[in-house]
Amino acid sequence: MRSLLRAPRVETTRLTASALLYYGIGLWAFSTVRILIYTFYAIQDTRTPVKVAIRAMLSNMVMNVLFVVPLVLLKVPGAHAGLALATALASYINAGLLYRHLRRDEVYHPHAGWIRLLLQILFAVTVMVALLLWGAPAADNWSAMSAAQRATSLGIWVAAGVVAYLSTLRLTGLRLSMLWAPAAGSRGAP
Repeated sequence: MRSLLRAPRVETTRLTASALLYYGIGLWAFSTVRILIYTFYAIQDTRTPVKVAIRAMLSNMVMNVLFVVPLVLLKVPGAHAGLALATALASYINAGLLYRHLRRDEVYHPHAGWIRLLLQILFAVTVMVALLLWGAPAADNWSAMSAAQRATSLGIWVAAGVVAYLSTLRLTGLRLSMLWAPAAGSRGAP
């Protein structure tokens, strides 16, 4: 009886994880959109973010159909993850269009060090993800653990991910103090 109760929980965990994975892909874009919108508000332009958001929303609707309908017709479990992927990609479209407007209107001029910083962060994220994919227990194993074991394991893997990320940033030459208190004279440049 216990194994019958566990099987649906494992499957729902997998389905939830797939949606969260795709939402996670868009996390950077979601936060970037917020920052870029504040820039438009600062220059007293509220129309452009609305126009861009409408375009991103329309692209999201098109991608929802493109990603989900074929999966539903093919009866693929977890077709809902296509909605999460479409939302994440639409957020990148939103961020890209907002950024393009700021560059076109010469409101934003990136400093030379930003490309290097982005590459360092991308590399550190890649190392962290590789570590977690390699070592974190699979969904079946999580379900077999007690609540205390899951909490302990989760804490260990979160700490391992943080250590891997920060260590990789440091090894690539980034001063970690920059993450907590940027230099006063840098004006946003790394």
